[in-house]
Amino acid sequence: MDRPARPLDQTSGQRNWLPTLTWGVILLAACSVFFGNLRFGNAVLSIGLEDDFFYYAQVARNLAFHGTSSFDGAHLTNGYHPLWLLVLTALTKLFDIGGVLGIKTVYPMAVAIEVVQLALILAIAYFVSRIANLFCSVTASCAIQLLAVAGALMIVRSGMESGLTTALAFAMMWYRMRPEFDRSTSRIFRYGMLASLMVLSRLDAVLLVGMLFVMDVVPEGRPAGQRLRNIGWFLMGLWPLVVYAIVNEAVFGAVMPVSATAKALGDTYLPAAVAMISFGHRLFNPKLPVYAICVALTLGVPVLLLLKRRSSPTGCIGLVWAFLLFPIVHFLAVVTRSDWMIWPWYVYAWPIAGVVAAIVLLRPAGSKRLATICFGLSLALLALDAAYLVHSSRTEDELTYLAGEDIAGFAATHPGIYAMGDRAGAPAYLSNQPFVQLEGLMMGPEFLDNIRGGKNVNDVLHAYNVRYYVTTGAAPDSAGCYAVREPAQAGPKSPTMRSLLCQTPVATFDHRGFVNHIFEMQ
Repeated sequence: MDRPARPLDQTSGQRNWLPTLTWGVILLAACSVFFGNLRFGNAVLSIGLEDDFFYYAQVARNLAFHGTSSFDGAHLTNGYHPLWLLVLTALTKLFDIGGVLGIKTVYPMAVAIEVVQLALILAIAYFVSRIANLFCSVTASCAIQLLAVAGALMIVRSGMESGLTTALAFAMMWYRMRPEFDRSTSRIFRYGMLASLMVLSRLDAVLLVGMLFVMDVVPEGRPAGQRLRNIGWFLMGLWPLVVYAIVNEAVFGAVMPVSATAKALGDTYLPAAVAMISFGHRLFNPKLPVYAICVALTLGVPVLLLLKRRSSPTGCIGLVWAFLLFPIVHFLAVVTRSDWMIWPWYVYAWPIAGVVAAIVLLRPAGSKRLATICFGLSLALLALDAAYLVHSSRTEDELTYLAGEDIAGFAATHPGIYAMGDRAGAPAYLSNQPFVQLEGLMMGPEFLDNIRGGKNVNDVLHAYNVRYYVTTGAAPDSAGCYAVREPAQAGPKSPTMRSLLCQTPVATFDHRGFVNHIFEMQ
């Protein structure tokens, strides 16, 4: 592997202060975004965390306190990415109300989550710094480090699994790129193990592992015997994925997580317009321009490589191309497999690829001016992201969480089994009553038969002994009836359950036009 001589800007003085400044900025930005939430008191968990985080948190609570992988407490589910669930289960067991430490408030759990989020940001910054330092000047390395953190900050803040995936992807990249990697059997095996952990943190990362296998593992090794040995030991390193598949089939009756299957029930063979448009909105958000920068880098640097205006590090060509192509393949797979809307944490592949592209762009020695410009740009992007995330943190804007509080307040005096589709995470987590998740994302594989068959919502509610049905966005027609559709987020080619409720809701909560009605079904 070619490790270039230190460029001219890497004087001892600059080596001391620029990385220190960079780490200081990263720490300040991350602490402001995460620990700044503590000022919101009992509403601390409402800030930044996506409603889907509370799907994880509710299953983690049932797993930690009742030993059951379930959302509603009655039906088993595997509708999650397992490694992130295990992290949250450990935090819940220790720091949640009723945990082993005897906690009485939400603060310890909130702080624990924020410590993990900060650790993920620092891990991302650390591994990116180590990788960039192999090939780039100090200024360029610091610029790339800031870019990586800017791209990861919102993803980690969401509370979703993609932050862990990003950290593990860079850890795997560092392990593979470091000079000590000699393709011995033990190192190839560990390479496969790291790839397994990344996939277990987010299962669609298996696309990246497949590309690494084809582009990096298979082509390396001479003679053929060594190549076969490399292939064999890498595949052996993927044993955790085999165990995961076996456990899934044995316990849940399905190899794939039910959440992935629920979003792929439709007849979608071409990219879905709804998915592509929503994906585009996430990538080209003017308030978070770092993603558009990463898209430009990811699409532009391969052109420079093909035109031989830039070159990949020797010994890492296949790896570089796999990471650069991963977000494109991931995008096409996601928008083709499902016509559901795309959410912010799905864009995680682009910042990862953007970092790799930036390393290729800035690695030539002597590009001091370009490195300096990029450092200033990355610093501005991180400052802009952090300022936006801190400034936009207002409890009155967390409409889904506010609705969850209202619904949980109603449930406190109206016991029974509840059912809800979209945005059921916070209500279920804040309530002391069980919630059937009508999108099927957090139920068992058998629930999906109701959606496939387009069953009447009333019949499904009756079959699951639901007493209270919570709708989101349902409006009465001229006769006072409410047309409901579950899953509401499903696209036009996906099957849905429907019904017409001609009754008066027993409660209504309106948060700036996001209206929840509660209907009594028994």
